[in-house]
Amino acid sequence: MMDKLNEINYLLKKFLDTSNKTYYNKLSKLLIKDPKNNYLRFNLAVLESKIGLIEKALKNYKHLINTEYKIKALTNIYLMEIECKNYISALKYIEMLLDINNNDQNIIRDKSNVLNSLGLYYQEIRDSNKAENFFQQALKINYNSIEIINNLAGYHREEGNYNKAIELYKKALLLDEKNLTLINNLSKTYFDMNKIHDSKKYALIGKKIDKDNDDLKNNLSFILLKEAKYKEAWENFDGRLGLKDFRKNNLNSDILIKKIFKGHQINYEDNILVIREQGIGDEILYSSMYTDLIKNYKNVTIECDGRLKNLFNKSFKKDNCFKNFSEISGNLNKLKKFDVILYAGSLGKFFRKKSRDFTGKPYIFAEKEKIKSFKLDLNKFKKKYNIGISWKSFKNRYSGEKSIKLNELKNIFDIKDCNFLNLQYGDIMNELNSFNNQSKIKINNIQSLDIYNDFDNVAAVLSCLDLFITVSNSTAHLAGALGVNTILIKPINHALYHYWNQDDNITPWYKSVTLLDKKKFLVKENIIEKLIKKNLN
Repeated sequence: MMDKLNEINYLLKKFLDTSNKTYYNKLSKLLIKDPKNNYLRFNLAVLESKIGLIEKALKNYKHLINTEYKIKALTNIYLMEIECKNYISALKYIEMLLDINNNDQNIIRDKSNVLNSLGLYYQEIRDSNKAENFFQQALKINYNSIEIINNLAGYHREEGNYNKAIELYKKALLLDEKNLTLINNLSKTYFDMNKIHDSKKYALIGKKIDKDNDDLKNNLSFILLKEAKYKEAWENFDGRLGLKDFRKNNLNSDILIKKIFKGHQINYEDNILVIREQGIGDEILYSSMYTDLIKNYKNVTIECDGRLKNLFNKSFKKDNCFKNFSEISGNLNKLKKFDVILYAGSLGKFFRKKSRDFTGKPYIFAEKEKIKSFKLDLNKFKKKYNIGISWKSFKNRYSGEKSIKLNELKNIFDIKDCNFLNLQYGDIMNELNSFNNQSKIKINNIQSLDIYNDFDNVAAVLSCLDLFITVSNSTAHLAGALGVNTILIKPINHALYHYWNQDDNITPWYKSVTLLDKKKFLVKENIIEKLIKKNLN
């Protein structure tokens, strides 16, 4: 008959050889009978972590903290917490280990990595103070870490501290002068500062090192779009297709990436499938090229957000052209019939090669009967001009930078003879009611209008406006596509998309949109009032 130690080792070996949970269950029962057997508890915890029983493993490891297995248990706990991205908890156990031995370089290295990860986490949720604090702590431990320096520089870039970001990127480049991430991030920061020459210089340095790097190509495309070198820009714009964020945000991209058309010549009778870009605003923007596509090719199918399908059908007047998103792109068998598969943004290389290719004219049209109905409805607001208001962007890393507070618009409400209408989607009623309760001027809701889902009716309401004042969001794009007189308060530089990133106050994509820099809007009190009066007159 086996003694206990041999029995434990036998069961451990059998489980490792076979992965049969019967042996794990037997080990668990042995621990119930002998709860003070630390050898058994430690090895059981190791097994549990391997088979995904994380909570059980952590419970057993924590039970061993005050035993001869203390160091092993603490080490395994913090490694598991790191794997689960529970960085605060991991840091607590790392500190306990460093209290035992503060010279363990492996643990010190892991501590700096955890602090760095905490910095990234708090940067992601836009808690600036905590993000900077954790990055600085990490850098103090590992002052030559390129990754930490890069992340701290990225933090400063997103805070608008561009000079500090550049200083840090250049410091890191002294440690690795051919690091593509650093070179590209330096280029992006110069771009944020509108130093296009320096931005392009570093982008081209990066391309010499790796001409196929998708992040570099994507960055270079924005520089070239800014320079209005459209043909060259679109050649690089497909770099976005290889980015992690693109794959994450665009459903089915992993299936589609190998099927995407990379050529420059499409035949008239080719079966063409165009897939919407993630973000309904971008989808509306790139749909400005659908008229060209439908006019020049016989067999066109376009996947779109279901909320836009009716509007697109009526505006582009192409029978059976528009399909709900993923109806085809999510089905490998249906994809086989297509000769050319493209994302909507890639149409630029066919239809927007020169400045004159951008007409900026309206290309989406609301139903006349709906417009007529809403005009009658808006007559209950007695003043002369109808001005729509939208002040927030949602579901975006830079939504904070793109949005403004409603009370920051308060100066415009002194303009006489204007009805102000709420065209802001999302959870904003508390903010709106609070504003209306404290203000002499009310922002009016349009009853039964679903601003987020009902694009047909939103388009009709927009078409009734004398002016639309908005930040960068999907409604802004719809207004531009409809040709609605619009003032758009564009975000600060690092949150600025290429279509709003213009040196003057116009964009080639929409003739009816006037761009206003957010910083100027916040600092110069009368600037938007002057623009409004100019637009109304």
